[in-house]
Amino acid sequence: MKTIEAIDRAIQSTIDAGYLVEYLTKNKSEVRRMMLAEFNEIEREETLRKKSYAKGKKAGRRAGRIEERKNTKAERKRADKAEARVRELEAELTKYK
Repeated sequence: MKTIEAIDRAIQSTIDAGYLVEYLTKNKSEVRRMMLAEFNEIEREETLRKKSYAKGKKAGRRAGRIEERKNTKAERKRADKAEARVRELEAELTKYK
């Protein structure tokens, strides 16, 4: 069901139930426009929310990858230093064999 159809059914249902009969009958088109504007605003906000979430998620992943690369480089440096130290110690040990 389309939004405008749902709005028309809601207005008619309210009139049929005996609520705001005079007002809704007299101002039906204005009420329809107001409700449609409200639905459009809600849809727009939801779309913006989804886009913002996706954008934030993408930025977070990018930042995570950058941080991971930094960590990887730092770990590589530490590993290289450790390997160099091991070679030094092994060379030192061979002197005493």
